[in-house]
Amino acid sequence: IEEDLQSLRNAGVVVENQTKEEMANFTGSTEEIEAWKRYVRSANSQFIVGRGLYVIQLRQWLAQMDKVEKPRSDLLLIQSEKLQQEYNRILAFLGLSEEEVPPKEDFVLPPKISMPPEIRKKLETFYAPYNRQLYDLLGYE
Repeated sequence: IEEDLQSLRNAGVVVENQTKEEMANFTGSTEEIEAWKRYVRSANSQFIVGRGLYVIQLRQWLAQMDKVEKPRSDLLLIQSEKLQQEYNRILAFLGLSEEEVPPKEDFVLPPKISMPPEIRKKLETFYAPYNRQLYDLLGYE
């Protein structure tokens, strides 16, 4: 985790000690896009932390959709925690008939890995501003 956080810093995706105003100016900027490109091109990153920065990736997808005048309604975003309850919405989006939602045990879930509390806290703190941006972008409360 530390190695990937350092890769994010080295690429300029994560800038330490930014004020809220500085972060707001950086968010979605050309500078952020270029920093993200540097990060994903870095040979020594496994993207353990960076792949969870959904808002940065989503902003780029939406920008490309806007650029080619593709309606945002062509994109369906589902929180993984709500996958089962959104099952029929997903089928409808794909133009498929509704079905009975499979029992929870039919969904293949990765094995749970124990995470030390200090690592969990560090990641929650790190992701908090990015998750807030994501919720704002998606109109979540």
